[in-house]
Amino acid sequence: MGKKKGYCNVDEIISMCDELEDCLGKAPEKCLPFIQDKTCMERFRNLIKEVESYPVEMGALTQSIESWIEKIKKEILKIDQSCSESERKKVINQLFEDSPVIYLNNHSMQHIKAVMNKAKEILVNCHDINLEYYELFILLCAIVVHDIGNVHGRKGHEREVARILSDPQFVHLLPDSVERKVISSIAQAHGGVSKETGKDTIACLLEERVLHGIHVRERMLAAILRFSDELADDSSRADYDALKLGIIPTASLIHHKYSVALHTVCIRKNPINHTFSVHLSYSFEIKDARIPIEKVCIKQYLLDEIYERTMKMERERRYCMRYLRMYLPLEEICVDIEIFNPEDPFWKHEIKYELKEEGYPEFNCESIQKINETLPTGEKLAEQLQGEEAYHV
Repeated sequence: MGKKKGYCNVDEIISMCDELEDCLGKAPEKCLPFIQDKTCMERFRNLIKEVESYPVEMGALTQSIESWIEKIKKEILKIDQSCSESERKKVINQLFEDSPVIYLNNHSMQHIKAVMNKAKEILVNCHDINLEYYELFILLCAIVVHDIGNVHGRKGHEREVARILSDPQFVHLLPDSVERKVISSIAQAHGGVSKETGKDTIACLLEERVLHGIHVRERMLAAILRFSDELADDSSRADYDALKLGIIPTASLIHHKYSVALHTVCIRKNPINHTFSVHLSYSFEIKDARIPIEKVCIKQYLLDEIYERTMKMERERRYCMRYLRMYLPLEEICVDIEIFNPEDPFWKHEIKYELKEEGYPEFNCESIQKINETLPTGEKLAEQLQGEEAYHV
């Protein structure tokens, strides 16, 4: 397939750039729109500078503390005054022990860079994707802002992106309202739910739109961002200093422990059938395998947390492949877990497993009408046809 004018292909990304954003700087001027006398590269760099100083983790922490305090106030008012003083103290102490305070794992530029690196790894392995330079700009901007809504709290943070980008602090960085909408929509689709499509948030986007005369594949870009974010949950996200000092709140501890354990995430190609797989390598000390870790309202072993998170990644793989498979047949997740004893370098316990689609596919729906309510039953169709026959007579 010949190279199309205006596109940057996989070879360019591999051969010319150490990092994905460097490719944007090599784009010919005619391939990217100028908006208010600013190039895409200028707008992108200004956006990064603004987001770097945005207090995402601190904002989320403050918001969760405020919500917790409000909850405690409400629950205290509900305490039966007829109870004894000791019973009331017990209830109040329990409220403080069940701390839901969230201390996010890394959402800074370090995480943003990690997501960009994973997006590059996906693009490098894609076949005939023919990525536009402008699509690359849209993707990079969406990656930079995808978690910015956490400043107002973790819950529903995806829905905050568009509102934040419309604030005066950001709107001058992305002054074109349609471009800003596309970027925020792609960023928002990395999680959450939609009123129209439920958890299938990518379906809310357009398959393709023309923006400034350039074709932008919104769903494809959203799938790349979403799965890149899923792959970028490794050890770079953990707060090692806070772990060492023991100051991470109960509700967040297991998330940092998980990130510490995940030391390698990579995509590999199968040379036989030319499909791809995600390889995850975990490693943690035997002491972390023996004792369950505090989590909101429960205690959970780190191994069980790994099981849950890899199952979630497999669900995301299947979902994102709906929009990416034509470019990247990513067919399975291979997991390798090593538990070691730091006092005995020759001892280790290994667990390996694979996650992929197997067996005969099953529908969980009772009838086709559960899938599509507009389809008539045989009885309804017969009634309709009888009516038409009477009309023609």
